[in-house]
Amino acid sequence: MKLRRNFLPSNVGDWSSFLFIVVIIPVFFWFELFIVLPDFYDYSSIWYWIHFVIGSFIMKNITSNLLAVMFIDTSIFSISIPMDKCINWQFCDTCQLPIPPRCWHCNICNRCILKRDHHCTFSGCCVGHFNHRFFIMFLSYFFVGCCYALYFNLFFILSRVDFDYHSIFQIVFPMMLILLGIDKALNHCLVIMLVLNIVGCTITGILLHFHLKLIYKGTVSYEYTKDNTRYDLGLKKNIIHSLGTRWYLTWLSPFVDSPLIFDGADWSVDVLKTKAT
Repeated sequence: MKLRRNFLPSNVGDWSSFLFIVVIIPVFFWFELFIVLPDFYDYSSIWYWIHFVIGSFIMKNITSNLLAVMFIDTSIFSISIPMDKCINWQFCDTCQLPIPPRCWHCNICNRCILKRDHHCTFSGCCVGHFNHRFFIMFLSYFFVGCCYALYFNLFFILSRVDFDYHSIFQIVFPMMLILLGIDKALNHCLVIMLVLNIVGCTITGILLHFHLKLIYKGTVSYEYTKDNTRYDLGLKKNIIHSLGTRWYLTWLSPFVDSPLIFDGADWSVDVLKTKAT
């Protein structure tokens, strides 16, 4: 796989989302393992270290898969295409190149992306053929991490915060209440953490459900809106199509090799039939 030369976000919106995710992930990791977890288990307890290892494993996969999404080049420039394969392809006026089927130009990345699914504002780049696997794993572990943290946070925070009529204002205007000093600042911070945790579970859950449905149908976001199912090879082949031939091991780490069955450019009927057998 070819790496991107400029892997950082290119506009203000992407930078804002990227910085938010870069800050919130380690903050929650520290909060859960060093503030919340010791309230349930003593440092000498075997259960503390079991949860510590599980939390660290989730954290490692969230960050490493996000970095893989950012670093891996999935644009038309990441592969070499012989000119005899470019018959009947569309032409991109911006890139000044013929582009294969399932390849669309991204105005933010300023590149044509192979099997483009969408532009991910949190990573500042597009999700396409070569980094699709890592995006799915990032999203999956983010959802698992949010749910895992929410289980402990509900018991931890609810035991410390008295929810009365002030609680509505704490949830809607948590930062304002800190400035006004209506209650202890710590309680407001805990409410903020709980709200962010619930929002994180909700958003990642919705996104994960949507993108798993796309894999199930063997399609990407743009094709889904057009009800295009011509690349549906059946459930197992669709999974291999997106996650690679060793799809059952990709959950372990982004460093697990899982070759893709397509090159990202050739989606002809003959190739689809061959790969589907």
